[in-house]
This record gives sequence, structure tokens and C-alpha cells, in this order.
Amino acid sequence: MGKTSKEYQAERKAKGLCGSCGNKVVPGKSRCQRCIDKAKDRYRKKQGRPRKPPTDKKEKAKHDWYRERYEARKAAGLCVNCGEPKSDESVYCQTCLDRQRKRQRRRAANLSKDQTKQEAEQVAQRQQEGRCLDCGADERFSDERCRRCWALWQEREHGLSRHDARKAAKLCQKCPEVVDTDGVNCSACEDRRRQQREAYRREGKCTGCGRPTTGSSKCEKCKQYHRDLTAKRREQRICVKCGKMPPEAGKTTCKACTKDNRKRDRKKRVKLKDEVMAAYGGPICAGCGEDEVEILEIDHINGGGNAHRKSLVGPGGKVTNMTSAQFYRWLRDQGYPPGFRVLCPTCNKKAHKQIPLPSEGT
Repeated sequence: MGKTSKEYQAERKAKGLCGSCGNKVVPGKSRCQRCIDKAKDRYRKKQGRPRKPPTDKKEKAKHDWYRERYEARKAAGLCVNCGEPKSDESVYCQTCLDRQRKRQRRRAANLSKDQTKQEAEQVAQRQQEGRCLDCGADERFSDERCRRCWALWQEREHGLSRHDARKAAKLCQKCPEVVDTDGVNCSACEDRRRQQREAYRREGKCTGCGRPTTGSSKCEKCKQYHRDLTAKRREQRICVKCGKMPPEAGKTTCKACTKDNRKRDRKKRVKLKDEVMAAYGGPICAGCGEDEVEILEIDHINGGGNAHRKSLVGPGGKVTNMTSAQFYRWLRDQGYPPGFRVLCPTCNKKAHKQIPLPSEGT
């Protein structure tokens, strides 16, 4: 069985150290200066009356007299309160020390009763007004608490992590705002993070930690960290993304993470297509004026689109042609070169068959 706190304190005091933290004590006292200051602040806060310096001359003279008497009795080894021989553990004699401790316990008990009564009245008032019972916020997320207090309650009572509790409460992981996106952060925090990553990328820094990199978006330290984490999760046979659920058959991610990845990739493809369409005249067919973005395509004005895309892939290998997303990415990386236009599938077929488009006339 381990030692109790009192036994640890007795050992420290026997060695001439502070019984609370084990640091060097102030000469003539049983604790260090840090623990003495903390005890004074705690006592003043409990009494509800912080010490104020005297302002009146008469009060100042009285204060100085008490201070001088205190120092003189302390130097003489007497009780600073009554002048009798002091005890070994304090600057007071045993009688004054017992009386002071009894008075402190009585004050603390009265303060605790008053505080409990005030808290009960406050909770009843908040319940009647329909506010959060913990902090008094106007809007409730559950039957008793606001979003923030509900998340803290989930951490405290149900053992959830901060991330999972705030995600369940739909709170941003970085600020107190409500999440208004499909992720775990609000749109403002996502925009700030995106701008920071773009700034790091322009400056040639790691988008994860901001360290300098050479020709890559991640520094070697971040890469190695993710490699080790992925290898560890694969050995444990859990999802390499969330690290909680087992992966699907033949995959490295669980069902929920696979769904999230597909949703995120689709959003990226849609955003990339919108950027490419805007660079070539906007999301409207140059032949007939069709504006349904989902069916619009990028056409090679001079023809030969299929051969061009195959040449970009290169000879050999299993893949012989580019996907639309890969081709859009190539256009963006090349700075949107000329020789391309936006067409709908029908006008694209007509252009391939060399049939005049509606905008070209007959």
C-alpha cells in the first residue's frame, strides 16, 4: 500500500522542505513562498474580503504597530497573537492555532451553506426562464444545457474526448461557433486554415506545421509521422483515418470514413470543374447556351482531344487515358492554356462529326 499525503508531508518537513510541493522553505517558515502566497489568496477568496492597504493615517499607524509586534514576537519565538511560547508547526501557540482553525472551519461551513443556497436559487431561476442550468446561456441544446456545457458534460460524465463531444454538439473544434459545414470546423475557421495553407504553399513551407520544405507540401517530419501512424493502425487492423473502427473488407478505412472520403473528393472535383469552366468563359455551352453544369464538358477546339489526353498519360502502364478530374487538374496547373472551350455533350458530338453548332449558324 502506498504512502498517504500526510506521510509524504511529514517526510518532507523532516528534510527541511515544503510539505506541499517539496521545494525549499522560506527561512523561519514551514512552506515555500509559492505555497504561502497560494494559501493566502485562497483564504482571502474564501473570506470574500481581499486585503486592502490602510489609507487613513491613524489606521496606517495601527497597522505598522501590529506589524512590528508581529515581527518582534516571531523573532523571539513567541505566539504572534498572545505572546505565549509558540508551537513547532506554526507561528501561533497551540491554543491560538486550534481556535483559529475552528474559526476557519466555521466560516467555511457557513460560506458553503450560503453558496449552496444561492446556487439552488440560481438554478431554479434559470430553469424557469428556459436558460442553460450551468452557465445561464439563453439557448439550450439539450433539456438542461447549452451546446458548450453539454459537450463538457459529455466529457466529464461519459468519458468522451473533446473532439467527439464537440462534434456531437456540432461545435467548431477551434472556436465556440456552431458548425455550418460538413466538417468539424465552422466556415470561418476553415477559410482561415485554407488561407494559411495557401500562404505556406506559396512560401515553400509545410502545410501542416509551417517548416521549410523542398518541392513538397509536407516536410519530412510530418511525412514520417503519418507513415508511422498509418503503419501502426494497419498492424492494429483499425481504420487508418479515424483509428477507431475496423476497416471494410479489402480497404484501409472504415465505412464512415470511406463515405466521408467520397463526399470530400466529390466536393473537390465539383470545385475544380467550376474553376475550369470559369476560366473558359463560364459554365455555359459555347454552341447552344446550355447552362447545366453537371453535363458540360471541355472540348479541344482543333480536335484530337482523345489522343492529347493519352499523350499526357504516357506510354506503358495500366492507365491509358486521363479522367476528367485529372484533365481539369492539368489545365489548372498549366495556367489554362488557349485552344479549349465549354460545350455540352450534344454540341461536343456535333463538333466531332464536324456538324455546325447552333451558335455558328449554317
